[in-house]
Amino acid sequence: MGFLSKFLGLFHVDHNSNDDIRVIKESAERYVAVINESLTIANNAKNITTKKSRLGSAKNKLHELKKLSTQYGFLELSNLNDVQLSIQDLEHEISLEISEHGSDKNILGEKYEQEGSIDKAISVYASLVSDKTDTPFTYRRLAILYKKQKNHEKELMAIKAALQNVPKSNKKHYEWFQDSLAKLEKRQC
Repeated sequence: MGFLSKFLGLFHVDHNSNDDIRVIKESAERYVAVINESLTIANNAKNITTKKSRLGSAKNKLHELKKLSTQYGFLELSNLNDVQLSIQDLEHEISLEISEHGSDKNILGEKYEQEGSIDKAISVYASLVSDKTDTPFTYRRLAILYKKQKNHEKELMAIKAALQNVPKSNKKHYEWFQDSLAKLEKRQC
C-alpha cells in the first residue's frame, strides 16, 4: 500500500517564535505522532476491532490538528491529502472485511447508521435478531432506531426479543430492556 510514505508531516514555524509558538508546535507534533502511530497500527492490525479503533483515534486527532492549523497560521500540514486518502483506503478495507467475513454485523450496522443508511442498519440488526443473537448492542440499537422512526410496535418487538435472548446474567443490559419495556408500555396506555 505504500502507507508509510504517506505519513503526515508538519509545518514551517516563523523564525520569530516565542514560548507560545513552541508550545503550540510541540502540541501539533504530538498530534502528528499519535496520528502516524495510530494509522500504522490500523494498517497492520489483523483484528477488525483494533483496526477500526485505531483508525478512529487517528481521525479524531487529525480533526484536532486541522483545527489547530486553522487557528494558528504558522502551522502548515504536509502530505495531508495523501493521509486523508490513506484513511479512506483503510475505511474501505474495513468495510470490505466486515462485508466479506461477516465477522461482526454489528459493526456493519453501526457503519450504516453513521452513513445515514438507517434502513440498511435496521436490516442488519434485524437479521441478527432473527438469528437470536445474545448481544445486547444489537437489540438496543434496533429499539432506538425504531423509536426514532416512531415505530413503537417494532420497538416493542425488539425489546421483547432482547428479553428472550439476552442472558439475565447480563444484568445491567437486561435491566435496561426491562426498564425500556415498562416505559414503552406506560407510553402506550
